Amino acid sequence: MFEHHLLRVSRDTNSVQAIFTPILSAYVTMEYKQTQIIRAEILSRVLLTEDLAVLEDTTTFVLSMSPSGAFVLTQANAAK
Repeated sequence: MFEHHLLRVSRDTNSVQAIFTPILSAYVTMEYKQTQIIRAEILSRVLLTEDLAVLEDTTTFVLSMSPSGAFVLTQANAAK
């Protein structure tokens, strides 16, 4: 997960407003063990990037493989 931050500084009021946007990023890789802590940048393709603030409280994603062998991650309960 990557966290995006925006800081707004007002010289008139000497205040700082911080805006936090939690971003969910999903990857598939075979380079790590299940319980391994990842300490470096992940070099595989991002399958999904979503703003957590706009997702439903319970959201289901389906991981599948395309005919070409690429992994695909789709939101199962997306509004249509």
